[in-house]
Amino acid sequence: MATPGVKSVLLPRNKVQESHIRASWPKWFEGDKVIVPKEAVDGLNLLWHSDLVVSGGGTMNREAAALGILQHLPRQKRRGGSSLAQRRQDGARRNQRRRPKLNPAPTPRL
Repeated sequence: MATPGVKSVLLPRNKVQESHIRASWPKWFEGDKVIVPKEAVDGLNLLWHSDLVVSGGGTMNREAAALGILQHLPRQKRRGGSSLAQRRQDGARRNQRRRPKLNPAPTPRL
């Protein structure tokens, strides 16, 4: 936010999130550095005109990558201190345990 001439578009998920961000980083909103659209925007068009995409969701990051736009997925921490990567590993382990063991089909005799 300290770089002159940089504009950012913030797409909060809801009003509570927007209020929290505005309260936590009030300097971002001085001088129209950060724009919060009042209505839905065309995400692909927004990406196309971007130099960098920072998104907490994988979909926008994949779209940006497909368009050749620099993108970043911040490392997310959840309540309890478990990182997103750790939760994925835990989920993979749980899914592995739940997966039924399959017996190979008998080989037909000719």
